[in-house]
Amino acid sequence: MAFWATRKAMGYEKQRRNVGSRLGKPTKSLSFMKIIIDTREQQVLEFSHFYITEIKRQKLLVGDYMVEFSDSYRPPISIERKSLEDIFGTLSQGYKRFRKEIIRAKDNKIMLVIAIEASLSKILKGCEPCIRSGEEILQQLMSINVKYGVPFYCFNNRIEMQRWITELFLAFGRRYIDKKK
Repeated sequence: MAFWATRKAMGYEKQRRNVGSRLGKPTKSLSFMKIIIDTREQQVLEFSHFYITEIKRQKLLVGDYMVEFSDSYRPPISIERKSLEDIFGTLSQGYKRFRKEIIRAKDNKIMLVIAIEASLSKILKGCEPCIRSGEEILQQLMSINVKYGVPFYCFNNRIEMQRWITELFLAFGRRYIDKKK
């Protein structure tokens, strides 16, 4: 029962009827997708969508979330999920390690995307007992975006983030289908 309530809360009731022509009818080559979650990810997002058939835990080279389609195609994109406290810690004392992850993603031609579980306003307010200000963290996020091409997105809650990740992975699937034609 909770599964259907979650789907309804995320707006999937209407989507199931209007999925779109390219992903509307499942095909053998690309009908469903598997969400791959890094084994080190501790605050796992819960995914539920018509096209998600499996959630798999596996050590990922970079990031926390990737997708694999039913024909084993993995788009070169990985989502790095961060809570408010995580992003402050990662861009402070953990930056050296994170920079290595960014470079590893670039070297392997994987687009790394930072998904933050906090609004921009919350980031700017800062976090206790963080040493750096929210302004400094925002400036560093912008610098990472410009210097390394790593975009970041802010979300009000986990449901919003999960929905965005699902839609992003579906968009990669549609693009993959279009390229195969």
